[in-house]
Amino acid sequence: MSTRIVVFGAGAIGGVVAWRLTLAGANVSLVGRGAALAAIGAQGLRLSVGELDERLKVPVVDLSAGLGHEPPCDVLLLAVKAQDLPGALAAAAPLISPSTTVVPLVNGLPWWLFHGVKGPHAGPIEAVDPGGRLWQSLPAGQVLGAVVHLGAEVVEPGWIRQAGDGRLTLGELDGSLSPRATALAALLDAGGLPTQVHPSIRDEVWSKLVGNGSSNPLSVVSGATLDRLFAEPGLRALIEAVMLEIMALGAGLGVRFPLDVQARIAVGQRLGAFRTSMLQDFDLGRPLELGAIADAPLELAERLRVPMPTTRLVRDLARAAERSRDLRRRPPP
Repeated sequence: MSTRIVVFGAGAIGGVVAWRLTLAGANVSLVGRGAALAAIGAQGLRLSVGELDERLKVPVVDLSAGLGHEPPCDVLLLAVKAQDLPGALAAAAPLISPSTTVVPLVNGLPWWLFHGVKGPHAGPIEAVDPGGRLWQSLPAGQVLGAVVHLGAEVVEPGWIRQAGDGRLTLGELDGSLSPRATALAALLDAGGLPTQVHPSIRDEVWSKLVGNGSSNPLSVVSGATLDRLFAEPGLRALIEAVMLEIMALGAGLGVRFPLDVQARIAVGQRLGAFRTSMLQDFDLGRPLELGAIADAPLELAERLRVPMPTTRLVRDLARAAERSRDLRRRPPP
């Protein structure tokens, strides 16, 4: 019997991953609700990237009806915002058995970051896991770490545009090279999404945070796409300052960064005039993913007594912009 895979979340990232797994011939279903799921179910899922513009029929499951009728799956990929993980895990509970591998596809610092790690700073991160609910909800052995290096946005329901090349990194929390990680990586590779299994997934998480933590909140404050963030002198100076602060914090936890600041900026520049996921959420009136991307590293900075003044300033400005947006959207009394 083939491995049964469920992608929970029919947004940009979930859509790309489900499309790639479908192309690879995997036994995959996409769980979601609303207009996006209806469009995918009726017309298939359209993916545009480079010269590719193709629609595939992807099996869908409507979350609105609940998942009590669905059997447990072998692999559950959670393609939701970090702040939505508790609700997603609760909704996906019927899909999870003791043998289900759970793969969170989230930005920022994940709740599992210190699972299996000893030391004075280990344990849950309140900013991403209030009260340690996620920490306690799943055994660490069921979690497979993942880092998504993929720029994508929903053009319209059922149509996703990917910016530039994408890739995915998987890794066991204990650093082992497991059959489940290599099998999932092989499927994604076969579907055209390059995927590697990394022996130190935590280093990959921090490397991704260098980009997300510096560009996402600043994109909300400035309204700028990535090309402007990296090109305009004032914005680029802020990007570099936040990157250096995140790298100093990570280094204090033993993280090894494969790229310096300038090389990391060069990676981001390849995406061109791309709107970060946080700017997309801001423009659509959605909650911002500041908890995992900004609050979590600042919480750790306080634990380690590492100064991060620029990161804190940009985070505070992004949160103020979110509040102002929400106040403008309130109906008049």
